[in-house]
Amino acid sequence: VFAGALQGLLYSSLYDAYGLSRSDASVLAAAGPGSAALLGTVVASLADRIGRRRVALVSSALCATSSALQHMNSFSALLLGRIVGGAALSAQLSVFESWLVSEHNCRNFESELLGTTLSFAVLGGGIASISACSVGGIVADYEDLTRWSPEGNLHYGGYTAPYDVAAGSATVC
Repeated sequence: VFAGALQGLLYSSLYDAYGLSRSDASVLAAAGPGSAALLGTVVASLADRIGRRRVALVSSALCATSSALQHMNSFSALLLGRIVGGAALSAQLSVFESWLVSEHNCRNFESELLGTTLSFAVLGGGIASISACSVGGIVADYEDLTRWSPEGNLHYGGYTAPYDVAAGSATVC
């Protein structure tokens, strides 16, 4: 949740800093949730076949990959990053809760505990999202958006910094 909130926090500011047109930025903005919606059933089916743990690990790798692609001022790289991020989001929104329910049932825990646990998960997700907004703003303001080389399209700092924190937190989790 923390990594996902960081990724969704300042993407429009990043695209403005890259000088993208409003229409290109709109396409990119829709690509993440659109790919999550389209890939949702595929990801759920994949989790049933290869296991929720593996899909959760792949989700973390996809989140990190999506974050890395946001460092490139290239529409195609940014679009790929948003699509990959949507796939990661799709896995995050389905795999972890289904794993929890499956484990809860396998271990024959009391049914009331599941509702309580899911309530705490929602609360924790809200806290993580609020924290991500604070952290994202701080790291984005720490250093200006800078090109790696004068002719290149690879950037660091500024609005790319929250993506670095997102990649790190997705990798740790």
